[in-house]
Amino acid sequence: SFVQWASYVFYIAGLALLATTLAAPGERVFIRFFSFVACVLLSKIVIVMRQLSLEAATGALAAVVLCLPFLVLRMRAVAVISAAFIVGGFVIAELASDPAGITRAFNWIPFVGQLETR
Repeated sequence: SFVQWASYVFYIAGLALLATTLAAPGERVFIRFFSFVACVLLSKIVIVMRQLSLEAATGALAAVVLCLPFLVLRMRAVAVISAAFIVGGFVIAELASDPAGITRAFNWIPFVGQLETR
């Protein structure tokens, strides 16, 4: 699914760039972050007993490639780009249509499902 792949790419790239802005200068947080992502994806197989999806694996690799050009920018610019990637991943995931072709309702209120009483 292209939508799932794109949301993985934007979420992981955004979080990786956010981690680089929060780290002390000179730390190798970029390599550590993607090592952590690889461990999480591989542990999904063992712990959750599910298959590793092609979207998740290739999305993580595409996020590495997407992040590389932004590492040379100033930290403030990287933080803005990071926020844009995270918001972009959220928008892509929320605006995805059903396999039946029906779009879902866009939810701006967090935990609205838990707040509604039936």
